[in-house]
Amino acid sequence: MREHTPDSGRSRTDKERTVYVHDVSVAEDPTYNRPPYSGCMGVWMERALCEADPQDLVILSAPVSHAYLEYLKQLTGGLPALLVPEVENLQQSNAPTRKLLENCTWMEKLKSWSNQSSAPLSTSYFKPGSLTMTLTQRLRDSVPDANWHCDYQDTDLINTHYFGQKSTLQEWVPQTGLNPIPSITIEPDKTANLSERITQEAARQLQQHTRVMVKANYASNGAGNFLLTRTGDLDYLRRWLTSQPKSQTYVLEAFIESVTSPNVQFNIGANGGCRYLGTSVQRFSKDQRFIGNDACLDALPMNTLLDQAWTIAEYLGSKNVRGVIGLDFLVLANKSVQFVEVNVRYNGSTYAKGLVEKLNRARMLQSIPAYAHWRHLRADTKAVSDFESMIHNAGSLLMDYQNAGVVPFVPGLFSKGVVNFVTVGDTQEETQKIEQRFLTEIGASHA
Repeated sequence: MREHTPDSGRSRTDKERTVYVHDVSVAEDPTYNRPPYSGCMGVWMERALCEADPQDLVILSAPVSHAYLEYLKQLTGGLPALLVPEVENLQQSNAPTRKLLENCTWMEKLKSWSNQSSAPLSTSYFKPGSLTMTLTQRLRDSVPDANWHCDYQDTDLINTHYFGQKSTLQEWVPQTGLNPIPSITIEPDKTANLSERITQEAARQLQQHTRVMVKANYASNGAGNFLLTRTGDLDYLRRWLTSQPKSQTYVLEAFIESVTSPNVQFNIGANGGCRYLGTSVQRFSKDQRFIGNDACLDALPMNTLLDQAWTIAEYLGSKNVRGVIGLDFLVLANKSVQFVEVNVRYNGSTYAKGLVEKLNRARMLQSIPAYAHWRHLRADTKAVSDFESMIHNAGSLLMDYQNAGVVPFVPGLFSKGVVNFVTVGDTQEETQKIEQRFLTEIGASHA
């Protein structure tokens, strides 16, 4: 049955325990050197703290600030078990996941944790990839007696990267009765210069369209998007391509003018059934990079949007896709809805909503009404280097149980000048004002 009312926002049932693990295979590509992500892909694993509950385990690649963990514990009522593998220079290594697989100490710690309860275990992937599949098998081998639940996204489709490549969207979207955005796919070819092939195709596309978007298939949060508006951008495109991994596929498509870009989240269960987790409006920078979400849905044609989203989610479920997925759409000026792409993984729009749901569950246990509105933003700042300096600059704006405010996450990126935070409140106007005050206090601008 198709429900247009969001579920509780949880990605799984209360009775199972989840091991959260990140596939850092992208970081293993030595050509992936674009700041501010160079050498810190594993830090993104901290986003699991938005979703994980006290009965869960989060495998981190680096320690998290004690002050931040205490703050989060006070807000949410508890923390998951944390495991930081004792692997030297894990984040800087060209093969961190492989080093992880070779380490035995943390496997023993995992076994000890798993024996604390007989509840089912599952594995949650934050990026699909073959290395994570190998890691999952090692997890199971280490704890053979555990009652393992259905793995998130552990399917043949994911393992062969069908949905790691945006080009395949054209293959299955027509089967749902929906039309994808017309696009051209360019795959690596050892016999030709990939950068030049892409640039030449972009030049041809600019003769037909006012603006053209170039997308890298392994990119996330819009970091792998390049928007061309004139032929003079082609030289910039060539230079941008040199900063990208050398072995990935690119998609070129016409840039469609839209009013807004909603994201719809589902969880596809072990039997292929879909649970609607919610919708938010994506926020983008001027160069079309994803910088956050807004929970205000007043301007969206919700019935049309959710009908299309359900159609796609059910189709994916029938093809053995499992776990959390995010569907991106465009709403045009005439209120029509255009499907853009699917991210079959925990995606940029997942974490903030998961954190808000977690905060509201904790508030409800204290008989405090849930927050009615939230906004998520990623911003740049030079004034914050760690959680302690954030408290010094804007501590009065951090949320507590009684008041609206800001909740930062991914503290490992503070030292890179990147601050992710959610602003919660009772009205859209209230959250907007608090967000702007926070940006001023930490000397930040939109990322």
